Amino acid sequence: MLCQAAIIRLAPALVLALGLLSALLSSKLLTQPTFDMAADAASARFAAPESIPEAQLEDLFRSLRSRYSAAGQSHVFRWLDGGELSIGEQRQLAFDLLQVPVEEMGDEWRKVQQHEHAASHATPAQISPFPHANVTNSATTSADALAAWHRLGLQLIAQGRVAALLMAGGQGTRLGSSEPKGCYGQKKQWNNSFMNSRTKAMAS
Repeated sequence: MLCQAAIIRLAPALVLALGLLSALLSSKLLTQPTFDMAADAASARFAAPESIPEAQLEDLFRSLRSRYSAAGQSHVFRWLDGGELSIGEQRQLAFDLLQVPVEEMGDEWRKVQQHEHAASHATPAQISPFPHANVTNSATTSADALAAWHRLGLQLIAQGRVAALLMAGGQGTRLGSSEPKGCYGQKKQWNNSFMNSRTKAMAS
């Protein structure tokens, strides 16, 4: 039950992740985006968290708060507002927030919501196959293309721009379980679900 509840609570995040993945496959996220010029300038001005002067933190957070609040992400300032962050942690937070294209992510989230609403009301005649240009497989792809994708994947992983999305494949009825298959305990480790074990393996 806890696993099922967790999946239900994570459903909006999974929808967002799938929407962003679709955008990535269409090369939208692989191009250099254009964000707010002031945010770009601030991000370029600081090469590392330590380079942010303490005297500028208040003004910087005021600007960041305006951007993130407009995108519905003001919760990221929770620990800052609670006075729980040291100056070093405040610098790190400001630096990290400057790297996030929060405006574009908000636009992508709204598009995902619109598509989800449209899809839920679509008729069979309105449903079309996934764009062929976004689909391929290793069996029919050249070795050069596979090598290029491999290099790109390693580059994106190094940049922290890759996430793993692990989903359950339906109810585990044939396994004698009423829970999703991903929540089913492994035979040798009954207290360890498939999703839990895979998450630990990826983390290591």
